[in-house]
Amino acid sequence: MFHVQCERMWVRRGESMHADRLVVLTLFFGWLGALIASRKTGPREELGRDTAVEVPVRIASDVRSKLMRMRRQKKLKALLGQTPIYAELLREYPEARIAPVRSG
Repeated sequence: MFHVQCERMWVRRGESMHADRLVVLTLFFGWLGALIASRKTGPREELGRDTAVEVPVRIASDVRSKLMRMRRQKKLKALLGQTPIYAELLREYPEARIAPVRSG
């Protein structure tokens, strides 16, 4: 089984204050001006979403241990890409990160 992290939510902060304004506020108001200037950013915007799936893969027992140690994304994607539905998943999420799931 593999864990495929397709997409991660990330945060974009609004534009920060220009350096010249930051210097002026700091000169006139000291550390309080710097604190005010650091808070003057635009609204926080959450983009994307956390999307992950566990995908089952049939693996011969004699190669299981080697596969569980594999970390190279290119090789893991090539392996999963041999199955049509997983190839489609990787086309939709080309930046996906794949990790083997250790079974207990």
